[in-house]
Amino acid sequence: MSLDDLEKKIYDPDFHFEGIKHEDSQFDPFSPSSKNADSLKKEKTWEKIDDAANPERKKILKLGTIVFGAIVIIAALITGYVKFTQSAFSQERVSIKIEGPTQSNGLENSIYKIIFKNDNRASLNNAEILLSYPENFKPKESQNLKIDNLSSSRILLGTIKGYSTETIEISGTFFAAKDSIIYLNATLEYVPSNLNAKFQSKNQLGININSSPLILEIQAPSEIASGNKVDYVISFRNISAEYFDGVRLKVDYSEGFSFISSDLAPSEGNGVWYLGSLKPNQDGKIVVTGNIQGSGDESKIIKAYLGYEDEGGNFIVYNQKETTTKITSTILSIKQYLSEQADLNVDAGKTLKYTIEYKNNGDIALRDAIVTEEIDSRVLDFSKLDLKNGSYNASRKVIIWRASEIPGLANLAPGDSGKISFSIPVMNRIPIENDNDKNFSIVSTAKIDSPSIPSPIGSNKIIASNTITLKLNSRVVLGVEGYYKDSVFENSGPIPPKVGQETSYTIHWKIINVSNNINDVKVVSSIPSGVKWLGKISPSSEAIIFNERTNQIEWNLGNLNNGVGISKPVREASFQISIVPQINQIRRTVLLLNSSILTAKDDFTGVDVRVEIPEKDNRLTEDPSVNGRYEVID
Repeated sequence: MSLDDLEKKIYDPDFHFEGIKHEDSQFDPFSPSSKNADSLKKEKTWEKIDDAANPERKKILKLGTIVFGAIVIIAALITGYVKFTQSAFSQERVSIKIEGPTQSNGLENSIYKIIFKNDNRASLNNAEILLSYPENFKPKESQNLKIDNLSSSRILLGTIKGYSTETIEISGTFFAAKDSIIYLNATLEYVPSNLNAKFQSKNQLGININSSPLILEIQAPSEIASGNKVDYVISFRNISAEYFDGVRLKVDYSEGFSFISSDLAPSEGNGVWYLGSLKPNQDGKIVVTGNIQGSGDESKIIKAYLGYEDEGGNFIVYNQKETTTKITSTILSIKQYLSEQADLNVDAGKTLKYTIEYKNNGDIALRDAIVTEEIDSRVLDFSKLDLKNGSYNASRKVIIWRASEIPGLANLAPGDSGKISFSIPVMNRIPIENDNDKNFSIVSTAKIDSPSIPSPIGSNKIIASNTITLKLNSRVVLGVEGYYKDSVFENSGPIPPKVGQETSYTIHWKIINVSNNINDVKVVSSIPSGVKWLGKISPSSEAIIFNERTNQIEWNLGNLNNGVGISKPVREASFQISIVPQINQIRRTVLLLNSSILTAKDDFTGVDVRVEIPEKDNRLTEDPSVNGRYEVID
């Protein structure tokens, strides 16, 4: 069929392809005349014969199918087991909480429940509860609870079974300030039975303290004029059945307050007292006296704390209190100051130069004003009181100025002011008779008043006043003496010293401390290179150290009480040295000891003490046996 005929038939809608047959061709693989027909038949025959003749292949295929199926099953089992095991524990299904009163009066024993829950299939091994709390909480040790230290305890649980809830009770007492909040913290530690890791669950409970077993109160004036003397009465009491050891009272003063004294001497500075043990129902009080300065309507706050100091030096508060005193404005004002005085600590022999200034701050004239200065101290030399005007009343220890001495006091108009000066020396020799003669203060109070000052009926007239308190520094004396003929060590060698021959000497350090205890006392010196340290010290108990590389000698005394060398023996230490003069030292003195320096801290005034003594050579004027024979001879 030609292509044209074929095209006509294709596009003929009545033509049917099913009846068409093609002619045999050698290219038709299924035609008998095709050359490929036999080979295709052979190939199909070969394939059938190969399948039928290979049972091993079928066996392998069957075995592979079985193995693959087994692997799939095992993997499914493992996956299921892992998922099952993992679902046996979840940290979210473990909980702990503390139940109990959230208010405490600090007197009663409080009971708390610790509830811990395990909602897992897996049990919890090596379980324990760690409790932490401030030192204000005192738990009671029991069979379950073991106290580790002042701020932590533990409860050993062992194993907590799956799907279980347990409760443990603990009890204790709170010792804290009123309105403070104490937190109890519970941590559950455990290891799930299906794991090797340690987990934690935590919870916290806050307890508000309504009252304290230790009562603390402060009595203070509600109002006071600037410059006036103020008394603070601080009282305390143990209202519980507990014993409190190592109790301390700490007081913080407001700015403008200067400490004068207290009926019980402070243990540290001016604001710390060691009270020791407080028994049940034991009470006490301390009266603190000072001077307070401030501007009108200013509030001055005093705070007191009752507690103890832990091993780390932290102050743990049992109770605290504060009160406020208001500074009132006055029509008359007065103030005093000391010229040529940098601070409020003075030395023996110092002349104190006082200046008093007064002023009428009101809007009315004030008549017949009187100025007084109350000043008293055992360490003042009143025989040398220098007054340009005014009079001194020895029986009352008061200096008085009236209009007869200062005419301006007769009528102080609004805005008028004046100035008064006087001086008085501190004794050079402080009277010390026993251990109680220490910590001397010089208190001076200047006052001014006038009958013209208006005041409400039934109340006292306002008297303006101003107080200054000075503290006397302790006088510390360091002496250095040298001897050839000595009562402590036997010395040898030629006197006067001779070239090439050894001569030994004894050096004595002597210390006198007059009026205050001093702390951290140390004396340091050194010997020149040509001087030999012989290693002999007296008394042997004294802490004297010699450094052979630097030739430094150091004497550490620690604390030294008042009255040493006056009402008590002088503190003394001795050591032995020697020299071997050289030819270049002929007809010269030999230096035995370089300058000696004493350092310490005054316990009463807080001043750093430093005393320096010049070097010491072999002239030894204190030793008659030397008698001027000190120059080196050949």
